[in-house]
Amino acid sequence: MRNPRATPEKSRKRHLALRNRASGLAIALLLFVFVLYIATLAKLAI
Repeated sequence: MRNPRATPEKSRKRHLALRNRASGLAIALLLFVFVLYIATLAKLAI
């Protein structure tokens, strides 16, 4: 349910904050997967 008191500026800021957080989580997940991939390759190479 939408907040009737929310201004367009607040809605825009909230949307940008959610998008930035989602982008940050996606980057963190990709880095984690990359580290696991490198660790697996290193372990298999030994």
